[in-house]
Amino acid sequence: MSEQEQQEPIELTEEQIEEREAAMDAQKKELIKFYKKELPLLRLQAEYEKSLADIDVSKMQRFEIMMAKAQMMNQDQEPLEDKQDSGNRTGEHMKPAKEPNSKRKLKKVENAV
Repeated sequence: MSEQEQQEPIELTEEQIEEREAAMDAQKKELIKFYKKELPLLRLQAEYEKSLADIDVSKMQRFEIMMAKAQMMNQDQEPLEDKQDSGNRTGEHMKPAKEPNSKRKLKKVENAV
């Protein structure tokens, strides 16, 4: 068992209870005063952070638009490149593709000893 559990509860007199309550009230008033003083600064900081987030969103949207535009431009250029490349090749595109299921035939060897 810990020391706190072994100790007997402290009996407080009415005076001590009132003193502690008064101290807690004073501390609450100080905290309220502090928060009221700091609130305008926190509001300004929140506005600043929101503005930064809005700027980042705008940058990302602009970047996405640039990427989409680049992809569209690339798609427009691909058919032209295919037409130009087909004239430079030496008939590679005209060769028939190998059949994927064709089997190789083995040669028969007699008396392989």
